[in-house]
Amino acid sequence: MCATEDDVSRLPVRFGRRDLVFQQPPRPRRVSANHDPPAAAGRAAAVPPAGVAGPYQLILERAWPYLQTRSNDEHTVCSVEFAWRLLDVEGGDPGVVIPGVILHDVGWSRLTDDEQLQAFGPPPRRLELNIYHEQQGAEIAGEILRAIGYDPALTAEIVEIVGGHDNRVEALSLNDAIVKDADRLFRLTRRGYMIFLEFFSLDFRSYLAAMQRVADDWYYTVTAKRLGTEMFADLEVYICELEAAERDAVPSPFRPPDATPTPRSTP
Repeated sequence: MCATEDDVSRLPVRFGRRDLVFQQPPRPRRVSANHDPPAAAGRAAAVPPAGVAGPYQLILERAWPYLQTRSNDEHTVCSVEFAWRLLDVEGGDPGVVIPGVILHDVGWSRLTDDEQLQAFGPPPRRLELNIYHEQQGAEIAGEILRAIGYDPALTAEIVEIVGGHDNRVEALSLNDAIVKDADRLFRLTRRGYMIFLEFFSLDFRSYLAAMQRVADDWYYTVTAKRLGTEMFADLEVYICELEAAERDAVPSPFRPPDATPTPRSTP
């Protein structure tokens, strides 16, 4: 069932109460053994999958139209699930982290497809466009959160996190670190890997080499570093599988590849 405006009153975000202790929301579906969540198996639906964001589902629904570019819908669903895992181990405030992850990439909606391809990747060619998506994302995030009556103090923290989630080197807080890590872990999933290969026409190992160069310094939390190591190893296995499948693709002995049938001559 989709969230309604009434669900806002049930969000554990200290509405008017600074002393309310957070209750950990019910956990959404778990990621699979290879770290790809169920929603990442193919293109995401026209509406966000139910239950992914727990009590923050209304925010995901409001953000969803802004995520229909560059596979950001899939990326966001996957990153939210990583955020839950990191919160389980590292702590942090889910009332900041989950909305922050949901909203971190909404700013891409204000750039064209061509601008987006110049703004990210290994490496980005136009860093100012990447910064622009952060700035626009912070503006959209604030609009969405204020529209649903979200706690003003938490809104301010979320907006600040979104406004520097890619280009601010130092994490502002544990919440900021978890948002950054949840965002970046997606790139080591099998689905994230295939999306990057598609966007940049890379061979199987070029992307892995680019990720390996930044792996040691890329993650902020101990849990993300551990997950990143596990996922990097899984990605190496996956690439070996892809390379083997490519080698084993034997053309049909009856017809050369891409050949068209030769019409029969009439007697």
